[in-house]
Amino acid sequence: MNTYFKLPYLFSRARLLIITTLALSFISFANHATLINLFINEIHYDNIGADSNEFIELAGTAGIELKGWAVYLYNGYNGEVYSHYVFNDSLTLTNQSNGFGFINLDFGTIQNGHDGIALVDPDNSVVQFISYEGAFIATNGLAIGQESIRIGVAETNTTSLSYSLQLGGSGHKYEDFTWQAPQFNTRASVNANQLFNTDSSSSVKVSEPDHSVITLMSALLLLFSRHRLQYPSRDRNASRA
Repeated sequence: MNTYFKLPYLFSRARLLIITTLALSFISFANHATLINLFINEIHYDNIGADSNEFIELAGTAGIELKGWAVYLYNGYNGEVYSHYVFNDSLTLTNQSNGFGFINLDFGTIQNGHDGIALVDPDNSVVQFISYEGAFIATNGLAIGQESIRIGVAETNTTSLSYSLQLGGSGHKYEDFTWQAPQFNTRASVNANQLFNTDSSSSVKVSEPDHSVITLMSALLLLFSRHRLQYPSRDRNASRA
């Protein structure tokens, strides 16, 4: 019987094809994957007179798909969620400032005092849980059991209506910036005293493999598969020796 059609050989060839397909699929995935970089960038919740124009701004790398992300508002006195916003429709951040984009969320009411904000990704993982005017532990919602991180600045009933709390500094992720005292708001745009950098150490894109490496790997896999195709009996004889 022709060895090309013996079952052990056919199974071996199938394994090689599966390995080749998986290897090339992994390379393709790594070549297009990006890391998520989205964070709370600006807040306005209190001002002189009746509270108005209250909002939360998110900042992130351009191209991030926001569908499925959510923002939850927490009452710091009982640790419970009192309001939330979910991105139900497809929406992508555009490049507004050196590779970063911004989006503004207008809330009817953001409570004054000892309260917090949680940013949640599409997998329901809490990415950020921050608070103003004091820290607390969430007692329900997706942040349950977590302690909020104080931002260290606050608005009061004497804060100007046109002011907000904003991140300032230079960098490419939340930890690179610090919260600043109330100043003129910069809704849906880069903050005052904020610079997003794009040097090689700050890139959030997964490194793409060199195309020559992809070609070499593909060629080696195909050559190995071809060798097994041409010399199946030799491999078996060698194993018997």
